[in-house]
Amino acid sequence: MIKIVQRDNKGRFIKGNIPDSKKDIDDDEVIRLYKSGMTLEELSKRFGYKDISCRIFKLINKLGISRPAGFQEGTNHWNWKDGFKKSNGYVVFRNRNKYEYYHSYVWCVNNDMLTVPIGCVVHHINLKKEDNRTENLVLLPKGYHMSLHRAINGGEL
Repeated sequence: MIKIVQRDNKGRFIKGNIPDSKKDIDDDEVIRLYKSGMTLEELSKRFGYKDISCRIFKLINKLGISRPAGFQEGTNHWNWKDGFKKSNGYVVFRNRNKYEYYHSYVWCVNNDMLTVPIGCVVHHINLKKEDNRTENLVLLPKGYHMSLHRAINGGEL
């Protein structure tokens, strides 16, 4: 929806058209919504601004309400998308300062293990790398896993 602001021939606002900087905003409502978890962008849109409103930003600062400091990481980052995919199609995420395959993590959590045992790999039963449901994951010895995929890719299965 495009908002049209009417002005006269001298550039002044015609009576009845209120510019964004003069909108009546309830400070208590802004504070309540911000403390409930709304972002500045969400607040601005709620009060009729198309972008992050400088007015709302200044109100939050003037009242001394603390805002998240610095760059947000991990699941708190604004662009978090539940991990990310590597070029080979597996979902990878950061866990305890290292990157880990999500399917291995899911298998370990559901089988009360810290890591996948040496010489073993976690296999997707339906061969869909992004399907990390517990019932779709199985632990296989590396040798058997390699021969299984060789048979699948060779058309034997």
